[in-house]
Amino acid sequence: RTVRKLSCRIRVKLLWHRLFGSGPQAAALETTVTARERVSAEMADFEGGELVVTGGTDWAHVGRTGGKKTPQEKQVEAERALLYPNLDTPHRVKNLLGIKIRFVASGSAACHSIIADMGGTCYTWGRNEKGQLGHGDLKVRNMPTVVKGLAGKQIVGASAGKHHSVVLASDGTCYSFGSNHYGQLAIGSCKSSSKDEELKKAPVSCTVPKCDKVACGAEFTMFLCDGELFSCGLPQYGQLGNGTTGEYNTSASSIKMAFSPHPLAKRILGPLTSQKVVNVACGHNHTCCSDTEGNVYTWGFGGFGRLGHNVQ
Repeated sequence: RTVRKLSCRIRVKLLWHRLFGSGPQAAALETTVTARERVSAEMADFEGGELVVTGGTDWAHVGRTGGKKTPQEKQVEAERALLYPNLDTPHRVKNLLGIKIRFVASGSAACHSIIADMGGTCYTWGRNEKGQLGHGDLKVRNMPTVVKGLAGKQIVGASAGKHHSVVLASDGTCYSFGSNHYGQLAIGSCKSSSKDEELKKAPVSCTVPKCDKVACGAEFTMFLCDGELFSCGLPQYGQLGNGTTGEYNTSASSIKMAFSPHPLAKRILGPLTSQKVVNVACGHNHTCCSDTEGNVYTWGFGGFGRLGHNVQ
């Protein structure tokens, strides 16, 4: 797969072919320090903020359309709406009043959230059917709840996938919890059987080098480690950046395709081999990163022009 360059203020390199582009916007990047050093510098004078929330509060059902409903189901839905109203304006969270918050993290595919206070204590809440809140169970949490399995760890960063979460501690170690169906927890192994999905309902250590930043897609994870990118999880659209979609036939006589999980986080090579990466972000099934020279790279699913390569 070829690397392409667009004539704009910054260069954008194409890693994958299933793309629909609509032109990148230029952005200057001047930093040459690691992501962890940059965050530390930015946080040096930051005294923390106050958490406010808005939008849906029925975490068990938010984001689910469900299709046609019976009169009885509609009645139950109306009753739940009274218990869990939509918040049309920002509201403070009662059990966090007086607590200074360091960061808020979620994800484009997530129906749960992660925060940490200035002391590094981690809280999660929202949907939890795969253990993505890290509390050792599958119960929905409607209020921010301390993750006891991270006690003693100073959490400074986090990201949330559809059914998994990854947090970053101040010493560069990462911890993950939730679904490991495609190896997105980066623990080096996974059970990919749909009948026996592997869930980690409490935090487990990720098998990655000392990390500066973590970013989660729907079912994959990116780790930025000293200027290098490592990826794991679902490769279906090329979002792992390792040159393959992991596609294979489920049987010799079948046209049904499956995708090999990637449970061991491996370094992304190709055009990034000689570059020092300083930032990374993920959508559902695509990834974006930037290097010290201001180059921006995108790869993965390119529908609706999200990769910015102006091709269709």
